[in-house]
Amino acid sequence: MRKLFSIIVGISILWDYSYSHAGDRVQTEVSIIGTWKFTSYRYQGQELPIPNPDLDLRFTFDDNGYSNLKWFRYNEPGHCQRVAEFILKMDYVLYQKTIWVDSENEFSCSSDPDMRLGTESFTNYDFDNGQLLLKLDLAGESFVYVKTKLP
Repeated sequence: MRKLFSIIVGISILWDYSYSHAGDRVQTEVSIIGTWKFTSYRYQGQELPIPNPDLDLRFTFDDNGYSNLKWFRYNEPGHCQRVAEFILKMDYVLYQKTIWVDSENEFSCSSDPDMRLGTESFTNYDFDNGQLLLKLDLAGESFVYVKTKLP
């Protein structure tokens, strides 16, 4: 099973991504591998800055099929962190299963399903101008986390 998981991740992590803009086809090589920081969000047709500028929320995806999600707020104690196995599905769905949760997490972290051991999630994703878009449904409306890749 682990070998199959590795093969699927290896095949699907890096691929040519196509999108259409004004009738033109543009090929862009995109990889989810690396660290992505939450920099803005899209809601009701608008792109807005993160609600709290002190929030530092990062996803790190490695080429072994693991993702690390961690966030904290500058000038506030505590953090939330977890590790998950991930697979990118060809229909632009990010599958993750939480396999480790930091025992030092802030108490409030447990209210987030991502911070619970064994939680599985399926999140639509895309790339736009080099940014990673994680798409959620919020009360019937599209809510998109915009993540910028860090060097």
